Amino acid sequence: STLPAAALLTLIYQLAHRQGMPPLSGLAFVLVLGLGTAIFPYSTALTNHVPTAALVTAAAALLLTHPQPGRETLVAAGCCATLAATLDNSAAAFTIGLFLYVAARYRQKVAWFIVGGLAPAALALYLNVQISGTLLFPQMAPHAFDYPGSAFADTVAGNQRADNVPLYAFHLFVGDHGVLAFYPILLWYIGALLKTLGDLDATRRWLAWAVAGSIVLYLLYFVLYTNNYGGYAYSPRWLLTPVPVLALFALHPAAGRSSRRLLILAGLAAVSVFNAYQGALNPWQPAWPILRLEYAAPRPPDDLTVLMSGYSNVADLPDDVRKSLGANNVRPRQFDAQYSFVIPAGAGWWFIHETTPVAVELAAPLGMITSGTYTLHADLRPAAQRWLAFFQAEAYQSVELVPRPGQSLTTVALPVAFGEELTFLGYQWQTDEDQGMLLTVWRLERTPAWGDQRTVFVHWLAEDGRILSQNDGLAVLYGSLQAGDLFFQKQTLSRPPEVTPAAWLQLGVYDPTTGVRLSTAGGDDRLLLR
Repeated sequence: STLPAAALLTLIYQLAHRQGMPPLSGLAFVLVLGLGTAIFPYSTALTNHVPTAALVTAAAALLLTHPQPGRETLVAAGCCATLAATLDNSAAAFTIGLFLYVAARYRQKVAWFIVGGLAPAALALYLNVQISGTLLFPQMAPHAFDYPGSAFADTVAGNQRADNVPLYAFHLFVGDHGVLAFYPILLWYIGALLKTLGDLDATRRWLAWAVAGSIVLYLLYFVLYTNNYGGYAYSPRWLLTPVPVLALFALHPAAGRSSRRLLILAGLAAVSVFNAYQGALNPWQPAWPILRLEYAAPRPPDDLTVLMSGYSNVADLPDDVRKSLGANNVRPRQFDAQYSFVIPAGAGWWFIHETTPVAVELAAPLGMITSGTYTLHADLRPAAQRWLAFFQAEAYQSVELVPRPGQSLTTVALPVAFGEELTFLGYQWQTDEDQGMLLTVWRLERTPAWGDQRTVFVHWLAEDGRILSQNDGLAVLYGSLQAGDLFFQKQTLSRPPEVTPAAWLQLGVYDPTTGVRLSTAGGDDRLLLR
């Protein structure tokens, strides 16, 4: 989305110049728009939101700057507006609004606007048939979301109406997820649009009414027919499309000439840029804006512990279960129950979907069932501590890659810390004719940053040091864990025919983004197991 964002900001800068804004003022305007709205975080990710916003803005700008548009202008505007709707179906609100504007203002020329939209519309319809089997866009075909294991409702776009629509709208605009709370510079843009509704210039006035109507229709859809604020993402990403269109009406040479106005504008811009910067660091990390309105209803305790497998976030839980939590802003620990199980210190809520049945090797010692979708509220730490007593509590270290009889070999008592963040507590190693299975248990010593990743490597070594079989992985979302958490992990390795009783396992931890291994207190970056 970086190129569409750059093209969009270039277009806005050129329009600022045409409106008579001084170069520095125009540059400041564009920087605030680009760095102080959702354009910033979502220009760093592959999404359809920024290209859609750029196309809608281009269509509106063509009509705004041509009071008497020719056929080429109308064809280009129609093409941009229609293409935007094919990229993001909700943008059809703007396609309709701009079409009605052209039909009302230039009735004799409206056919050229339609001609411009024919090519993108025809291509979209063709692709729809190839994808969904109908002329409907895939996200508009409810049957496309009805497949085994689907986490979506079989509705348009897989969305559902919020249980409390007014409260959802409150949080969507000014509350926990509020777009105006994240980017208060939008208040300036909205004020400019409202002022333009009474402009003496007929082109600006009529287009402002068309855009205002489109925005109202656009927002009503998301308020009335969604419930998850755009999913597991930074700020309501769905509400990006209207932002640069609003900014068109704020382009005015006198915008910053008043000291009072300039001070207000600087304050709005500062908060907006700060919030947008936080999102640019990770567009797929939910967060609260630094300034927001709070709903006065009771909130769940801050230490609410939620652990889930088979769900991508709290919003995917069944409505009644999610509602019982009292909030959508809980940060859950996430794991794959087929290969791991996370246990916090104290009681927690586990939500496990049937698509990720708990591995029997993990479920049985903890007294859990192995399949089915269920909810569990319990303190499993005592059961985990009892099970831990049956794990091997000794490992080995050697300067030799594979120590032979008589060579240096040091017995190491577990637990052993890897770096300052993970402690290896014990293991169980079982083999049969086909494979080996290693169960390990770990403790988090400090809470990682959300984006942090770690991988546990297990290598089955031949006597000459060759890796005969290996398993590198971590079946938990490392950045979702908290200090004090335990997690058990199951890793299997195929048993090669070259394995002999003298073969060893080597185990360690590394950062997959850099390849750097974590070291123990003794400076080694691995342990030997048998």
